[in-house]
Amino acid sequence: MNITRENIDELNAVLTLKVEKTDYEERVNNVLKNHRRKASLPGFRPGKVPMGIIKKMMGKAVLSEEVNKIINENLLKYIKEEKIKYLGQPLPKREQQNIDFENEEDFVVQFDLGLSPKVDLVLDKNIQFPYYKIQNDEEMSEKIIEKYRSQFGGNKILEIADEDSYLKGDIEELDDEGNKKEEGIETEGTLISLSVFKDEDEKNKFIGANVNEVIAFDLKKALPNPVELSQITGIEKEEIDKLSDKFQMTIREITKFEKAELNTELYDKIFGQGVVQTEEEFKTKISEKVEKELEITSEGKFSADVRKIFLEKINFELPNKFLKKWLIATNDSEKINEEMLEKDYPKIQEEIRWQVIKDKIAEDHEITIEPTELERGAEEFARMKFKEFGMDFEIPEEYIKNYAKELLINQENSAQKIYEIEVEKKILAKIKTLTSLEEKNVTLDEFKNIYEAEISEKETETEEVSNTTEDSGETKEA
Repeated sequence: MNITRENIDELNAVLTLKVEKTDYEERVNNVLKNHRRKASLPGFRPGKVPMGIIKKMMGKAVLSEEVNKIINENLLKYIKEEKIKYLGQPLPKREQQNIDFENEEDFVVQFDLGLSPKVDLVLDKNIQFPYYKIQNDEEMSEKIIEKYRSQFGGNKILEIADEDSYLKGDIEELDDEGNKKEEGIETEGTLISLSVFKDEDEKNKFIGANVNEVIAFDLKKALPNPVELSQITGIEKEEIDKLSDKFQMTIREITKFEKAELNTELYDKIFGQGVVQTEEEFKTKISEKVEKELEITSEGKFSADVRKIFLEKINFELPNKFLKKWLIATNDSEKINEEMLEKDYPKIQEEIRWQVIKDKIAEDHEITIEPTELERGAEEFARMKFKEFGMDFEIPEEYIKNYAKELLINQENSAQKIYEIEVEKKILAKIKTLTSLEEKNVTLDEFKNIYEAEISEKETETEEVSNTTEDSGETKEA
């Protein structure tokens, strides 16, 4: 097979592939022979169908499939051997005619290729980035401790109700004389929290009450919200006005939510059996956990700042016209069309430019990911996923490893994402080593204010870009 490359400009090229009969003939014949061995047609013994019939039945389909395979294999092989850096994927030229498999033996196919731009970037101490170190304090640890106490707390049965009790019982609507109303509202096993009562006088009627005690009260005063009244009585919100003010509740059960105590039972649930023995050790562990989370937050901000500064200071063009064609060609029309692409392209372009910069750093500094590093990254990713599911405590190592293995083997998108995360970690570590960091110690509140201000600025810039694009009706193309 003959493959030639024509550079249209620095960012665009055309690859021309000439496929001759000698390139595919043997492969096509082998496939047809295999079909013949398996073919079973009326009037012929299995495997004895004449080759002429096999070719007539499936020759064109087999030829088309094998030629396309050969084209794809050799196209990728050529790009790899020639070390061509490209963006997106090669696209068949729109202008070329469809291959005539019926009448031709040699085929010429052309592909458009978007080339990755040259990036002028050298990491040295003249480049400076801010690095925010968020200070740990006791208040953060206390919030985490209280969260765990609530997470592992539970309901305790009480004999006497207090202001934070949950009351479970039967509710009945009363008439003006205080008797059970005919065809009035009746519910069984209704749960009410005294903490949500809006009227203190009505709440006080229940405080000090016992199980099986009957309390008459004004339901509308206690819970004036129509939604809450609808949930308790079971009638539509629009019918609430027809309700009587007077109700009574027969208390069947009194409970109260209590946070977990600081003891070894709680420590074991969070950190594993026997890891923490005392309250002091527990608080130290929590403080270390907070420190690690703050470090992750600082690293996230550092990554965002590196990205922002590099995108602002490193200028290069992209093969935008090609990239837009590629995005349209490789995405479902319901997900992206030309109108949607014009609106979203500034963001897409930014993502591609950042990826080009990262690729440049990774190549210059020979950054690679070893299998053991990928496995460790998958385990960290698994822990993050468990945390997202609300499992913010020590997960058995066996579960972590099994889930990590599942992510790498059976979930291709997750495996690629984990790989990209690990590469970016190494890139950021290299940037830290070779450039200058301006460390800034900040409190968590100060950090939040900085972050929110930058988000607001970014949203304003995005809106301005969007408005400019809509007004001009066009996007600059390279």
